[in-house]
Amino acid sequence: MTEFIGHLHPVLVHLPIGILMLACAFYIASYHQKFAHFKTVISVMFFWGMLCAVLSCITGYYLSNSGDYNLKLMGWHKWMGISVAVVALALFILFKTVKSQIILRIISFILLILIAITGHLGGSLTHGSDYLSFTKAEEKVVVKHISNVQQAVVYADLIQPLLQNKCYNCHSSEKQKGKLRLDVEAMILKGGKNGPSVVPGNAEKSEMIKRVLLSLGNDEHMPPKEKPQLSEKEIALLHWWIDNGADFKKEGERFKTARKY
Repeated sequence: MTEFIGHLHPVLVHLPIGILMLACAFYIASYHQKFAHFKTVISVMFFWGMLCAVLSCITGYYLSNSGDYNLKLMGWHKWMGISVAVVALALFILFKTVKSQIILRIISFILLILIAITGHLGGSLTHGSDYLSFTKAEEKVVVKHISNVQQAVVYADLIQPLLQNKCYNCHSSEKQKGKLRLDVEAMILKGGKNGPSVVPGNAEKSEMIKRVLLSLGNDEHMPPKEKPQLSEKEIALLHWWIDNGADFKKEGERFKTARKY
């Protein structure tokens, strides 16, 4: 039940953003005589915006318990969201009791800043901290050319670029879906809430292989169906690497077998 409530957060979170920003816009517009009638609905908008912000905070709290997100970033997002709800409540009360337009303008400006910061932090949690960058965080990593197989490392030269291209978006330092990280060697072996992602020497029992082999329509399939999928050769490479011990440092002759992938 709590998981279901948490999943409502992405649905609700856009309501306070839209309502409160529109309320601030109406308040600014009401300075002009032509739009003075906007004042009759601004108080109501602040109330509903505050209420939606509170509901977003509640559902966000349950979603945060999943452990899928960067704790530090999530903490900032949580407190900024709570601040939005508190300031919206203050505006709802003050709009009816305070006559000073300067005070109301200052608080409205603070609310807009808080909404912007909270929204940015939410975007960073969902899409990565560089989601506004012109350089896409999910830009494909090119596997480097191997000139000397004796010095090549299977994991660093083939497996890691594969995981970075197909898995880091959901399983890295910024987001740990299912409490799983695949950007650190120790974390790969530790796994997530469903147990070890890799069982060295046994690909069939490894959660990583089980997930990529599920049908695309299965909710447990990884990567998610809207994301770039692993090719048959990439799956075969992961299978081979795990069956051969999932070694992170091995180099030399064993790499020749992997090159065909």
